[in-house]
Amino acid sequence: MITKLDDSIHREVLHIIEETSAAYHSFSRHDYTNSDYADFAAMALSQFKNALRDPALTREQLEKILRKGMKKHRSMDPDSSWSIFMASYVTRASNGNPPVDGSH
Repeated sequence: MITKLDDSIHREVLHIIEETSAAYHSFSRHDYTNSDYADFAAMALSQFKNALRDPALTREQLEKILRKGMKKHRSMDPDSSWSIFMASYVTRASNGNPPVDGSH
């Protein structure tokens, strides 16, 4: 069962993922980058901490969650919306729930 809080968190995380993904792709098209999306997105750590209501979240934890989510998306549901899948995955993984799929 999805609560209003869960839905709010999901929407906030989705917004951050969409913003960081657009910035990453724009940056990587116009400049050489020596990082993957997870490393790039971790620069928004404070935004993820706020959205996930997890002030103890570390950059390393966030990068690990993002990389696992990207791998899971490629293997489970590569044709689905990447941003929506990742938002669901990150939200579930950071709240201690098993991030089984990208469904909302």
